[in-house]
Amino acid sequence: MTSPFKFLDSYDKQDKEIFFGREKEIEELYQKVFESKILLVYGISGTGKTSLINCGLANKFNDSDWLPINIRRGKDINNSLFRSISSNAIIKNKSKSVLKQLQSVYLDHFKPIYLIFDQFEEVFIFGNKAERSEFIQTVKEIVESDIQCKLLFVIREEYLAGITEFEREITDILSNRIRIEKMSKQNAKQVIEGPCKAYNINIEEKFAEKLLDKFGAESVDIELTYLQVYLDKIYRTASEATVIQSPCEGNKRNVIPNESEESTLNFTLSLLDQLGDVSDLLGSFLEEQIKQLDDPDAGLAILKSFVSIKGTKRQITEEEVNEFALSIGKKISKEELKSLLNKFINLRILRDKDENGRYELRHDSLAAKIYEKITLVEKELMEVKQFIENAYQNYQKRRILLESNDLKYISAYESSLYLQRDLSDFIKKCHDYESSKTKIVKRITLISALVFILMIVIMFKSVFNIYKIDRIESETLDISNSIYNQELKFKYLLENCRDLENITPYMKQVLFNEYYALDAPEGKFLLIKSHEFKACHSNVIYANFSKDGNYIYSLLDDNSIQVRDINGNEILQLKPLNNQIINIQLSNNNAYLALVEKDSTITVWDFNGQKLFSFKATYNKRNTKDIVRFTSDNKNLVSLCPEKEAVIYNLEGEIVQELNLQTSKINSISVTEDNRFIATAASNGQVNLWYYNSIKGNYELYETLKCHWDTIWSVNFSKNCKYFLTASADSSAKVFRFDGRVTWDADDYFDYGNHQRLSKISYAEFSESEREIVLTRYDVGKYEIRRLMEYSLDLKIDEIDLNKKNCKTGDVFP
Repeated sequence: MTSPFKFLDSYDKQDKEIFFGREKEIEELYQKVFESKILLVYGISGTGKTSLINCGLANKFNDSDWLPINIRRGKDINNSLFRSISSNAIIKNKSKSVLKQLQSVYLDHFKPIYLIFDQFEEVFIFGNKAERSEFIQTVKEIVESDIQCKLLFVIREEYLAGITEFEREITDILSNRIRIEKMSKQNAKQVIEGPCKAYNINIEEKFAEKLLDKFGAESVDIELTYLQVYLDKIYRTASEATVIQSPCEGNKRNVIPNESEESTLNFTLSLLDQLGDVSDLLGSFLEEQIKQLDDPDAGLAILKSFVSIKGTKRQITEEEVNEFALSIGKKISKEELKSLLNKFINLRILRDKDENGRYELRHDSLAAKIYEKITLVEKELMEVKQFIENAYQNYQKRRILLESNDLKYISAYESSLYLQRDLSDFIKKCHDYESSKTKIVKRITLISALVFILMIVIMFKSVFNIYKIDRIESETLDISNSIYNQELKFKYLLENCRDLENITPYMKQVLFNEYYALDAPEGKFLLIKSHEFKACHSNVIYANFSKDGNYIYSLLDDNSIQVRDINGNEILQLKPLNNQIINIQLSNNNAYLALVEKDSTITVWDFNGQKLFSFKATYNKRNTKDIVRFTSDNKNLVSLCPEKEAVIYNLEGEIVQELNLQTSKINSISVTEDNRFIATAASNGQVNLWYYNSIKGNYELYETLKCHWDTIWSVNFSKNCKYFLTASADSSAKVFRFDGRVTWDADDYFDYGNHQRLSKISYAEFSESEREIVLTRYDVGKYEIRRLMEYSLDLKIDEIDLNKKNCKTGDVFP
């Protein structure tokens, strides 16, 4: 007898019984498919999205009503789409156009075509921007054509936000969608009782209810994969225990019934008690099957190769399976590999290979269980290989080679990686190019150094012959030599050389030389010339550049605000204000100023000198920098709030949203440059991350991370939007990933020797280049610099000995 309890994705059009309890969803899916040319089917893993289309929806159509074409990304979604369409053609068409191939297939069959993009999240996990851009244009052409064709995108809901990338070209792509929910207990009961009735299986009263209680008495939804594996296990156990009368021997024997023998299976409550719990059913299922193998290690190595770095299943060939096994130190012969693959197919762990020779796991739930068995070293190797494959695809499209930092990141793993010939050649080409580039840079550096030394000799000879160096010049020269962080040089010089019109020619030259090499946005500091700045009417107590480097905004000691362009022209002058200003924020488009007053009032001004609106905020005296932040799209500003965690205002002074998860006093706020995330730092040592839900149009809580055991004074995102940096009253500063993993910890690199710490850290921020982290210690009010180097995804400490850079560990600067 064939088991009626199969995996959810066994696409047999006749197996209608596996959809007991899902008739309503199938009917809704059938209605939705006619509302638009595009249908988006989404839901969490394990809800049976693909099965409902390929089996449930298929049963709603006659053969003449539809021509389904299933497409998976493979190596490239565009190539897979073209191959899948052309393989359905009766009369082969030599055209390379997807649209013409689609038209040809329609004329061959005279059926409406349904393009079903299964596991569409792979486009966002493995694909790159160029691949997606090409695919978006193809989808747009199909939608705008008059071909009888519909497109169904099947995607896990955690990747749904990626669809917004399509909205720029296909505005209504999100308008027709359906969410596939987990199965309710009531419907799950039909899944148990329906097939039993269809296959003449007797079930004891209350059997279904007790079985479902094993999935959690308080649980509202049921995981279908677990349920079906468990039912299949019950079926096999009941079959083995069925007693059949032997007609020859006249006695009873235990056998597994087949279709030639009439028997009745019994699902009893005692059978449920015998089989135990289902809390780790798939894990037990895998463990059981792997232990039965002759070489369990080889079997596990093969299964690991079918899991992506995100913990999802992926399609690969036998050759790629073998490469992965070699990279983790497991050599498997061709015969053994084929034997194990067939074994896993028969056990319904793997699907059989498709027309492109690719295998894959039957379900993401299996992938999640296998992912738990992958070691940290193996995950790192998977990440590196994925990085190389993406870089190679980018090279093929745009001819861009890997840079030196990328090659350094890869070099630690090269001896363990087993790469295909094209990838190995690509890495070698990148190394050769970097080697030649390094030689050229060394030559240019040598020539530049000689020219620079000659200029310095001439300058000092001229200066010592004409002028005497006064106290300010000596201090400035001192600070220029000791601070290797260029941003701090600029801020110090601008704040201490207040009367730029009247300084000596020597000072002008020092100032010009310091600015000349600054690592600033788009090289804007190259345009700074000290003689073009007129004297301010009062001393400068704070000054900074705008994000694009085109303006300098400053606070004078008479409590007035001044904005100049880089040529020294005055753009805006706000007369001395009544309340003391403690912080200034400038919007990215240089159109708005937010002034923070000492009494917690924030006032927003435009560049015409008009006061737009004001509101009350809150702040901690240890950090007056992170009270308010403009979003990079210049539409909103985010502020700390006395009653709420934070409040988002538009530039008309209206409240857009309130973030209400305040469990402790909030001291700092930060917004990523792509506006997707907001971080708030609290006195209880937690950082709350909020992400922007483009479908709902507001921010939702993404994660709450316990980052420190004491008060967090500041939080700042990196420019690449992948990390955030915190400073805490526990005297530490750390860099985190969004999953809470620490990638850099100040304590790991500070060597104080026999000396105690100078003071507690109150603020930490990335430098403009993100090669350094600048720390502020609050009871001495001085800067401390830590050098970083960026290795692709991870920030790691630079290998340079700071003692050789005239910047000793523990040095502090004004």
